[in-house]
Amino acid sequence: MRNAQVFHERWDQWPMLGWLNAFAERGLVHFNGRELRQMSV
Repeated sequence: MRNAQVFHERWDQWPMLGWLNAFAERGLVHFNGRELRQMSV
């Protein structure tokens, strides 16, 4: 998560979109293409 956020801050695009979307579908993170945050456990 942190690495993806650092990448986005540096390059203004999200890396590993397939993984981020898969995590979001499973409810592990909130990702809407603009923001990424880990869901509380």
